[in-house]
Amino acid sequence: MAAALRSRAPAASAARAGLPQQYRLVAALGYFVALLCLSRYLNGTFWPSYGLAGLWFYSAAAALIIGEFLLEPFFTRPADAIGSSVAIIIAAATVSVSDAEVPSHAAHVGRVVVIACAGALTATAIIAVVFKDAAGRTGTVAEAATSVVGRLGRARWLFSALLFAAGYAAFAHSSGRVAALYLTWFAVIVLAPLESVFTLAARRRPSAPAGHGTVQYLDDPSMLVARLPRGTEARLGDEVELETGAAGSIVEVTSLSDEPTVRVALATAEPVKVGTHITLTGMRAESPTIGHITDGTSIEEAVIATVPLAAEVGLEEGNLVEAAIRGTPTLYQIVGAELYARTEDDLHRHLVRVRARKLGQWNAARTVFEPVAWVPYPGEPVRLLSSDAAYEFDERFVGHVPGTTYGVAIDPHLAVTHNTAILGILGIGKTHLAWELIRRMLADGIKVVALDITGRYADHFSDVCPADTEAAIAAAIERRISGNVAERHVRDDEAGNIDDFRRAVGELLHEFVESEQRLLILNPNRFEVTRMEGRPFSGAANMLARVTMVEITRIIAEKLLELLQSRQRDPRDESAALCLALEEAHSLVPEWNSATNEAERQAVNGTARAVLQGRKYGYGSLLITQRTANVTKSILNQCNTIFGMRVYDATGMGFLENYIGPTYAQLLASLHDRQAVIFGRASSCNSPLIVDLNESTAFLDGFWAARRGDVPVTQSPTDQELVDEEHEPLREPEDDIPF
Repeated sequence: MAAALRSRAPAASAARAGLPQQYRLVAALGYFVALLCLSRYLNGTFWPSYGLAGLWFYSAAAALIIGEFLLEPFFTRPADAIGSSVAIIIAAATVSVSDAEVPSHAAHVGRVVVIACAGALTATAIIAVVFKDAAGRTGTVAEAATSVVGRLGRARWLFSALLFAAGYAAFAHSSGRVAALYLTWFAVIVLAPLESVFTLAARRRPSAPAGHGTVQYLDDPSMLVARLPRGTEARLGDEVELETGAAGSIVEVTSLSDEPTVRVALATAEPVKVGTHITLTGMRAESPTIGHITDGTSIEEAVIATVPLAAEVGLEEGNLVEAAIRGTPTLYQIVGAELYARTEDDLHRHLVRVRARKLGQWNAARTVFEPVAWVPYPGEPVRLLSSDAAYEFDERFVGHVPGTTYGVAIDPHLAVTHNTAILGILGIGKTHLAWELIRRMLADGIKVVALDITGRYADHFSDVCPADTEAAIAAAIERRISGNVAERHVRDDEAGNIDDFRRAVGELLHEFVESEQRLLILNPNRFEVTRMEGRPFSGAANMLARVTMVEITRIIAEKLLELLQSRQRDPRDESAALCLALEEAHSLVPEWNSATNEAERQAVNGTARAVLQGRKYGYGSLLITQRTANVTKSILNQCNTIFGMRVYDATGMGFLENYIGPTYAQLLASLHDRQAVIFGRASSCNSPLIVDLNESTAFLDGFWAARRGDVPVTQSPTDQELVDEEHEPLREPEDDIPF
């Protein structure tokens, strides 16, 4: 029963709110007549005298007629709650309870309870009124007080509670009278028979064409607020026309009952008088309007005011929106949003404040965003840019702007010479993106040496550098270095087989650089390389240490630089010659505090110097890592092109913030799989941009399939190449050498 009352009461209230004011007045008069008849039955007179026996009548009149139909049909303001609760305090304090049909003690306790509850509500409403514009914790308290008052301070509940208490105290001796009083309350408050009749009649009446709305007030020379006729269905983006001939579009809708209030952005700023007629034209812009430019907009970023319902048209982070700047359509990318409260006529509403980064005007011929100067006018309509056509793979692009067909290209040569980093957590597509970039480099004639400790590259690039070839190359190197792996005898100030490794790798890289082959895959963790640890004694090393993959990375990086320096190159040539790809870069070039010893720290510095000096020789790097904090910043800071994928760690976000700014950095944690923020010299966009990356299958079919035949396959070393004529005779390993 209680659940039924809770569900029926809001429905009755909504029915009253949906009636025109004249119908509400007729219903109020009808119920007032019913109260007079009920008074004749309960009190023996149509108009009861003031006192306990008549208090129910005045409570019902206040609750139903004044509160429910005239003053509070839509919502309760704190000021209304103060008036109602003070009236109840006065009534409860002044009414005599000597004639009560309940024990005197119970009557006095009831009076105290009613006064205390009404007093608490009064205090709460006062807090809401006094501190409604306060900031901080005080403002939060005021907002909570307003919410409480809006729910509990309605005249319907306050005076109904007084009616129940006074009616029972006055007629407790007659169960029939109590039942008649309570059933009448149920019929009027819960069933709302007159409202139901009026609503049914309105539904059966043929609908009339929508009339004119009226301008309520002006926000700005180009922004106005208008009230539309009852029953009008207004939506974001609907176009309107004023009686003056001015045109505009709806950028915000508020529905109080069925008479919507709309905020209209005019096409041109011009004076408009309050009361001017406004009419919906029935037309909508092709791109839906989702809001308007508001306070806080700057040259770099637009702040857009909109309503929560804007999400229904597909609004989300990464989408492009359009606003005119001095007549030039300018594109912005949504990078953030937050809810905020706004009070209008003591009505609290929640709106959405959207932040969007300026991109500029799209140049389809050059497939770039060209800068647009200055800021939009206040109140300028903002439209969601959407395309009915699904994005189809375009071989020129690594991805596209979400929700559009605008592609973003990467210049492979600039990506190499100015270094590139791909940062993000595991399992979101970093390596697939790296593979696409490497294939684009290979197709452009750029050689790539990939240091892969994951073992996945050979399988993926089986058409260029098969796993058997990688294994054969590694075996050739291992055969040349295995004989001296435990050799303590000092030769040329070094023991172990590290010099053998340098020669073997040097010859391999020299042959690769001078050949037509374009891809070489090596696993630095595969080779067993040793060096002398400490000073020698009597011509022999006291201890041999295992050379780590960090040190091997340095040997390879420095040898590649040496080989490229020895080649003649036009100083004006800015094309890329060779890229060193570092998969799991945090393990190959770790930050100083992640290195295990001083030798690794020196090795990282050597790799960083090689990368730094390589640009003028067409030599650069591609870093792939999920641990930004553990990668040396000496190389990361040289990466001019960044692919920022989803990250959660503060270090990663802080590093990327230096490149893409705080607004995009805050978005990194919410990026989807195979989605990235791209920025840098190699990108076709001049500013950071959220991009949906290509699907791997589409790239292989649409780009690589046509170019595969132009890329030579890496060859396995021949039997002759496995023999090093200058290598010293192999020695048997010593088992007692500690590592």
